[in-house]
Amino acid sequence: MGMGSACLFVEEGEQNVEFQFRPSQTNPSADKAELTAILEGLLKCSSSIKLSIFTDSQNSIKFIDTLKGKPSERNILKINNYLIVERINNELQRFDTRPKLYWVKGHQDDPNNNIVDSLAQSARLDLNIEAKDIMNRM
Repeated sequence: MGMGSACLFVEEGEQNVEFQFRPSQTNPSADKAELTAILEGLLKCSSSIKLSIFTDSQNSIKFIDTLKGKPSERNILKINNYLIVERINNELQRFDTRPKLYWVKGHQDDPNNNIVDSLAQSARLDLNIEAKDIMNRM
């Protein structure tokens, strides 16, 4: 069936906004789905907001943090989905205040994480949602 991705925007006092999509199905992986969700979310945000990103993917945070400094070529080669991670870092730099990434333990009944997991699962199964290659939108 492939993979699905989703992101949820929560602003205090506002109605939550949900997005679900199917990333390119070439070389599907959990890391690619999580990173694509982070990138899609960043692309939809104004650079003037103060943004916090919550993910249950420790790998995604590790990959993104690796590019914050000056990683060696060897460390870059270890990053799965490097081009997506590089694009995320470029997007993070356009914000007035750099967004912070937080890890949320998965499957621990966090209400927002449950919503996003459900959205991603339904996107994975919904073949009416066209798979798109986010990297072609640079």
